[in-house]
Amino acid sequence: MPGETQRLPLEGIKVLDFGRVIAGPFVGQVLSDLGADVIKIERPPAGDETRSYSSGDKPGNSTPFSTLNRNKRSLVIDLTNPSATPVIAKLVAGADVLVHNFRAGVMERRGLSPEDAWKLNPRLT
Repeated sequence: MPGETQRLPLEGIKVLDFGRVIAGPFVGQVLSDLGADVIKIERPPAGDETRSYSSGDKPGNSTPFSTLNRNKRSLVIDLTNPSATPVIAKLVAGADVLVHNFRAGVMERRGLSPEDAWKLNPRLT
C-alpha cells in the first residue's frame, strides 16, 4: 500500500559477525542488507584487515571495508584477552546467528565452539 513501510525479511534477527577479510564480512553484509541487526566484532588495534586496503581511501575506512560492512554496528574486542569472555558470552546469549570464517580450531580455542555457543544460547544458528 502507498505510504506503508515495508519490512525486510530478517528484521528482528541479531547477528554476531566475527567474519574477517572478505568472505566473512560479505555474509554479514548480505544479512544486514536483508534487515538483520549485525554486530561486527573486530580485533584491536587495527580492526578488520580490509580497513587497511588502500586506493586513496581515508585511512582505516577503505572502500572494500565500507562496502562489506555497511549497515553493521562494530565493536572492538580482543578475543585473546580472558577479560573479554563475559562480554562475548553476553553477546552470544543475545544473538540469533553467529558468523565467522576463522580457520579450524580458532573459535574452539576462544571457548566458542558450536557446543560452547549452544550452551550460552540454545536457539543460536
